[in-house]
Amino acid sequence: RSLDYFRFLIVMSTPASIVDAERRKKEDSVFPSGGFHGGQSWKALGERYIADMSVTTNALGPSQKALDAVIASLRVDTEHYPDAQASDAREALAKFLCIGNKKLILMGNGASELIDLTIRITTGRFRLGPYPAQYSEYERVAHSGNREVIPFDSPLAAGVTVVIRPNSPTGDFMTLPEVRALLDSKEGIFIFDESFLPFMGPNWAEHSAVNLLGQYGSRVMVIHSWTKIWSCPGLRLGSVTTTEENIARMEHIQVPWSCSALAQRFAIASVDDGEYMVKTWAMVRRWKVLILHELECLNEDLHSLGLSVTFQRNENSPLWVPWIFVTTDSEATALLAVEAGEECGVPIRWCRSHGLAASLRLGIRDPDAHETLFRAIKAKFVARMQQAAAHPPAH
Repeated sequence: RSLDYFRFLIVMSTPASIVDAERRKKEDSVFPSGGFHGGQSWKALGERYIADMSVTTNALGPSQKALDAVIASLRVDTEHYPDAQASDAREALAKFLCIGNKKLILMGNGASELIDLTIRITTGRFRLGPYPAQYSEYERVAHSGNREVIPFDSPLAAGVTVVIRPNSPTGDFMTLPEVRALLDSKEGIFIFDESFLPFMGPNWAEHSAVNLLGQYGSRVMVIHSWTKIWSCPGLRLGSVTTTEENIARMEHIQVPWSCSALAQRFAIASVDDGEYMVKTWAMVRRWKVLILHELECLNEDLHSLGLSVTFQRNENSPLWVPWIFVTTDSEATALLAVEAGEECGVPIRWCRSHGLAASLRLGIRDPDAHETLFRAIKAKFVARMQQAAAHPPAH
């Protein structure tokens, strides 16, 4: 090695702990009620901002047809109350989900509202999914309702189990036969979050747990955050698909007019833009292949410097998943990468809030932005190596 790696880590980890403390204060002030979420730091970067990899929305941005529909809606619908039943939007989503009954769908103010509603109509223990970490909003809602939270392998009976497919942040994907086996082997209601499943390709709906409603009835609830595939988090657009009985129970406690006229118009136009979806499916796979190659080159460059630092992707994650889950050798390495991202205008998601402090999630963006990020990470390590060489620890 060109430098004693352990001496390097000593120098690197000291400032990291200070930065980490400040970061925790910032995150707690932004999210006083629960876990940190990506997409919050890009504005603070100012003119440095290039691309936001801390989020996993569609890198193409919203459909132009959908944006045009929202602009038209602003002129017409702003002075009127939205359709409280979101009838036309539910009809459009039923078409997109390949189901024949819009009464099986309830729309809401993003998936977050529907996460709250689905948990509230269930009882009993809350069981986590089978992965080392998953999107934490479900667990936060369970804790806020004083529910007992148990791990996936607990022998205790659960009233509700949540499975994210594909799982965020790790990118693991549970197939439909595996979902069916899970329903057969465990008791209670299952909430399947399929917010990223539409990225799979033109036949994605065939792989949805919505297809199991006929067999398992009210035990199945499927949530979609449409802000991901249609890149519209600012509009807040989500839905849950389940039996009419479950829908009626949630409607009873849902806040009226929770889905705005703009969001409804956006959903209708997005469903109608098939060309946008074709471009999305091609883009994610093509860009991800290029980015994974760039990640391999970063590892090779770091190793050539004599550093045993590795950014290891989750090879179990399918190519269509719109992010790369990366495990590093240490929390200090992960934090260094986060700092590099912010300094070069490409924020990334540190998975410490998921309990995985040595891991990162990189949303798929233009490969040029990823190249900028990886160059900045390499430069950050080189700078720390030079710092360590200039200031060796005293013996």
